[in-house]
Amino acid sequence: MNSSSPISRCPPYDEKAECAVIGSVMLEPKAMHVAINNSISPEDFYIPAHCKIWDACIEMYSSGRPIDIITLTSALREKKDDNSIMLLTRMVDSIPELHRIQYYIDILKDKSIRRMAISEAVSVLESAYDEESQTGDQVIAEAQTKFFGLSKLSETPTTNTEALNIVLGQWASAAKGEVIGLPCFLKDVNGYLGNFRKGKVYFVGATPGAGKSTWLSNQFSYWSVIGKIPTAINSIEMDHPEFIGRIVAERADQSTYVMSRGIGGFEMSKERINRVIEKSKELINIETGEMVSPIWINDKQMSVEELMSWAQFMVSRHGIQALGVDYLQILHPGSKHKSASKREEVMYVVDCLRRMAKQLNIVLIVLSQLTKDGRDERKPRASDLKESSEIQDAAYGIFMLYEWEGIWYCDLQKNRGGPTYAVPCHFAKDRQRWMQNVNEPRDE
Repeated sequence: MNSSSPISRCPPYDEKAECAVIGSVMLEPKAMHVAINNSISPEDFYIPAHCKIWDACIEMYSSGRPIDIITLTSALREKKDDNSIMLLTRMVDSIPELHRIQYYIDILKDKSIRRMAISEAVSVLESAYDEESQTGDQVIAEAQTKFFGLSKLSETPTTNTEALNIVLGQWASAAKGEVIGLPCFLKDVNGYLGNFRKGKVYFVGATPGAGKSTWLSNQFSYWSVIGKIPTAINSIEMDHPEFIGRIVAERADQSTYVMSRGIGGFEMSKERINRVIEKSKELINIETGEMVSPIWINDKQMSVEELMSWAQFMVSRHGIQALGVDYLQILHPGSKHKSASKREEVMYVVDCLRRMAKQLNIVLIVLSQLTKDGRDERKPRASDLKESSEIQDAAYGIFMLYEWEGIWYCDLQKNRGGPTYAVPCHFAKDRQRWMQNVNEPRDE
């Protein structure tokens, strides 16, 4: 084989990209979540020392240990890998921009796929020269199999038989009263909804002050505090203490407005605080600080890619079954997908959310603003959601919250799992609670 042959060249790799991925992980914990979400393995690195370093990173991540230059150096020292230790400082110093971790990963994966393609090509070439062991048709069949295996495309992972068994099992469970999915905290609404389905996206729209954030906190409190179902919320609109305070005050049947202003004087405020402290025990163990109800809240401003990475981590680490996002229009697409058109950005974000719900098999509930027309003196419609066409295409269900002629409604305006209906409710603003009616008993 002559020197100009592609097979004789150095395999494709990018040393700077390899260093950048490892360096990013040492400097920013979220970078490891992004890498895991992209299935980065030691084999994706070409330089042997980098392979060993990444193998150590995987071990540390799997055991829940933090990854930084100190802990990673210690882990490699245990393996007596002095050569890899020498490279760590250079990797940290080589990071131009931490937020470009996905860009470095894309380069890394591209080079890795090219090397695998070359390796398979060499194998096919050797088979083609070996005229005694295989026929020409067998060589072609082998080549097709090898290269198809490198493709990201694949057949549906579920056979028709498996799919039929799944749906028959679901129907049999429903007949016994074991309906699939997670229930809505408003029982009459759930009668039409038929439970929130995992792998699906639901949108909740309302005008400002019409209680969509309260609705979200009520729903996730119902799941995590009462049902002990692991959930998570990305609350961009409210910070972490505010959101937790709303949940605890609602459970204690107290007004956050009254609490925050000390209305009624010291004695009355002291009594309210004691009630809240008692109800706080539903969320945490006061003595140890350990979590009692499995709810995690992230109030950081994130791009949709960062949200997907965090959600992946929460599913793998804590087994969350539902994720809430407050709210859609604040969630930005990230610098890599910036567009001149707001509509295109929303299309990308909504598509990412839909794929995330399906891939992680979680219930995803997203709050959304309304257009100016949707704030007029009439009942809001699903078409009043900002960038509504993209939302309506992606949504498995859409709820609109509003007051009409003195009655509050949780209006299920889209429901792929059943009928639509505007369910009359009561929204107690002073107590941060949505209820079926004024005298509704509390779930304890």
